[in-house]
Amino acid sequence: CDTAAIRQTIGFEDEEDLIYVSFKNETFKPAFFVAVDHNPDHPAVVVACRGTLSMSDALTDITAFKEPVPINEENLDEFHAHKGILDAANYVLDVLVEKELLVGAFKRAKPNVKYNLVVLGHSLGAGTASLLSILLRSRYPQWDVLCFAYSPPDAMVSENAVAYTKQFTTSVVLGKDVVSHLNYTNMYNLRDALYDEARKAKSPKCSILLTCCCICCCRCCPRSDCIDLDDAKSTSRDPLLSDPPSSSRTSPTTPCCRIPQPPLHAPGNVIYFIEVPSSRRRSAKDRHAVYWTDYRLFDTILLGPAMVGDHVPN
Repeated sequence: CDTAAIRQTIGFEDEEDLIYVSFKNETFKPAFFVAVDHNPDHPAVVVACRGTLSMSDALTDITAFKEPVPINEENLDEFHAHKGILDAANYVLDVLVEKELLVGAFKRAKPNVKYNLVVLGHSLGAGTASLLSILLRSRYPQWDVLCFAYSPPDAMVSENAVAYTKQFTTSVVLGKDVVSHLNYTNMYNLRDALYDEARKAKSPKCSILLTCCCICCCRCCPRSDCIDLDDAKSTSRDPLLSDPPSSSRTSPTTPCCRIPQPPLHAPGNVIYFIEVPSSRRRSAKDRHAVYWTDYRLFDTILLGPAMVGDHVPN
């Protein structure tokens, strides 16, 4: 069964360290589990949230209205968040509180060892984890909460919350990942840019659309004169630089459609992986350059064969 698969994949020393598993999968009700990790270097109680895997999850993703979140924190009184994912985070929090799962998990901690509370997830799960960690820090100030968000949606929290989440949240983004570059402003910018280019193009519009679909979905191109979008970006090899390359960021020539409210952004600090072209690698291990950055880098949707694959890498 699924629970046995989780136990085998993670390899718990004691099967009872898997405290709780929920495979309930409805709109605003994501699957998640709670476990205890006794790793001597980083002991933690872990809350792991699953990413999008069903139509119900997709409905949660697209409920992207902004929702105000009152919170009683020294550096944050109120912020705005993605409504659908906020509802998902509140659902997980309600289950954790109602069933006293975290209290029970911390009771399994080894004596005289400090355990952190680690919240993590991928995609929708990353967004849920990032908002859940904010709610948990406010509700349980006695625990050190850390969040690891893998490929989080870009439209997550308002700018004032980004600064706050940098204290405890690390997001991880790979290359052209479309989800991590996706918000309302970027979508309208892309629409305007595509409209501009379509007006200038001499080729039939249906041919252009077919080529784009083949490149983005199938990683192939029916034409022989296309540019390799992945190799077109020049990258530096210096690891963990403060400023990643920005040469591929371009703005549309027409004004962006004005969004009535400020956009939402990816939470926390971001570790950004960019694939190094094979011709520039010193060895097989140098596949990616790695940079520290934040939401300001993800102000453009990057089109290319890797934009979907980078969201679900092997």
